[in-house]
Amino acid sequence: MPVLSACAQPFSFGIVGGEGLTQDFQNYDLPPNGGSPPGTTVSILGVSTPQRWIAGGTVEARLPLHLSVEVDALYHILRFREGNQSGQAQPQLFQYQHSVTWELPVLLKYRFQLPLVKPFIDAGPAFRYSYALSYTNPSNHGFTAGLGVEAHLWRLKIAPQFRYLRWARDQNVPRLALTTVTDQVEFLTAITFP
Repeated sequence: MPVLSACAQPFSFGIVGGEGLTQDFQNYDLPPNGGSPPGTTVSILGVSTPQRWIAGGTVEARLPLHLSVEVDALYHILRFREGNQSGQAQPQLFQYQHSVTWELPVLLKYRFQLPLVKPFIDAGPAFRYSYALSYTNPSNHGFTAGLGVEAHLWRLKIAPQFRYLRWARDQNVPRLALTTVTDQVEFLTAITFP
């Protein structure tokens, strides 16, 4: 029995949340077709808006040699506005549009063993499921890597980290639609038990 309990790998469950530190979409400003007098031409705008919060759940399985595997499910709304601009006037932005996404990173994590806190690095593939697209088409896969630190508070583990994501380029994007930014940075904090 001692051998079985020594080989059993503990699991941690918890919540994770934070915010995106980079914009979600590439802005665009399409110039008018030309031929109109100055001040009466209209350009079409697409502007990423700061809907930054991210939230979800996390599960982690401990492995030997200070390694673990972490899987997250992160709810993340990507928002933007479209509109037009006439000459030097202020842009007229239409209502908010959004694409709802679930980010699903699968990470191999290594913890450095220090007395009070445990710095860690993690990396792995990331998958993204999107719906309510609003004429966008976010890519569904990429790569992520992170750097953070873990501390214990009673029986909880608190682990803030910076995470870099490299998404594949969007495919089959409708004309005049925004494309997602391929390089993104997020700040996340996980609270897990035990």
